[in-house]
Amino acid sequence: MHHEKQTQVSMNRSEADGLPRREFLKRSALTAAGVVIAGKFVRWSEMDALGAEEKSKVVVVRSDWAISEGGAVNAAVVEKMLERGISELAGKSDARKAWRTFFKPSDSVATCDAGFHLQNVPELTVATLKGLAFAGVASMKLGSQYVTLSQQRPALAPKAAPWISAVKEELKAAGISEDVIDPALYKIPARYAVEPFDALLVVCTLKPHYISGVSGVVKHFATLSKKGPATYHPNAMATAGSVLQTDFSNHRKLVVVDALRFAKVAPPHRQASDLYYSKILILSTDPVAADTVALDLFLKAGCKPYGDIPPRVHIETADKQYHAGVSDLSRIEIRRVEV
Repeated sequence: MHHEKQTQVSMNRSEADGLPRREFLKRSALTAAGVVIAGKFVRWSEMDALGAEEKSKVVVVRSDWAISEGGAVNAAVVEKMLERGISELAGKSDARKAWRTFFKPSDSVATCDAGFHLQNVPELTVATLKGLAFAGVASMKLGSQYVTLSQQRPALAPKAAPWISAVKEELKAAGISEDVIDPALYKIPARYAVEPFDALLVVCTLKPHYISGVSGVVKHFATLSKKGPATYHPNAMATAGSVLQTDFSNHRKLVVVDALRFAKVAPPHRQASDLYYSKILILSTDPVAADTVALDLFLKAGCKPYGDIPPRVHIETADKQYHAGVSDLSRIEIRRVEV
């Protein structure tokens, strides 16, 4: 009760200072499960009780020049897309201030790759690490399934080698030590939820998946969880979103979906194929909203879920049962940017 009273007083004070209630909420720090208002964490499920009208924000950045139909990536364009996206998401014109809206120099931050079946482009991985460095983050780690599994299973090493080599070369060119790569971080079960990270920068892709229909953001968090993804496999991964309110409830989160290309086909335990080049990056602090927008774009592009598995099950459950974000497009503010 004391906290509720404190929240209302602080919000009223913001209005007295000339800052409208809606704008005050807009400037609050978004998390996966709600917002921070006057220092108090407020879940999305409680927002209606406060009379708030705020929507989750998702930024969709597109560039014709980011990637060719053959898969060649323009690293400079991808960096510019990320910069424009983070600035739009933060509501800042200065890129450094935009990055510092989400990550403080004193933070310990972990990021990840998208994994084996449809790996994100290496240029995006390096761009995210450069962004963290630009914000002044001194303590950061990259967990990579490519690195981890290539060490655990030598037969996979040839497939992973070009991606790992490209990341290391670009890190060196950027003046970032390859020591940021932690080979043990992304072992399954992963250590993202058990190490004392303040914030997570999660990079993922979208592809058909034989367990969840489509693999995207919410499923990716389950992969990063303490127990590993198999725990959440039954019933189209309906319980995957629970990890956002358990394992990752206290982490600040930024999601970047590599939608430069979607996969139309992804057989079980096989590399995704038949790609659709959408040339898009999707950014949000709400993993559920990011997944919702990404899946909508995936389906509109003519890409198909695996089999008859309904791909919205785990996304909608993450919202309606676990209150971990927004799965209703009408409650998502989509900002579109062209580069």
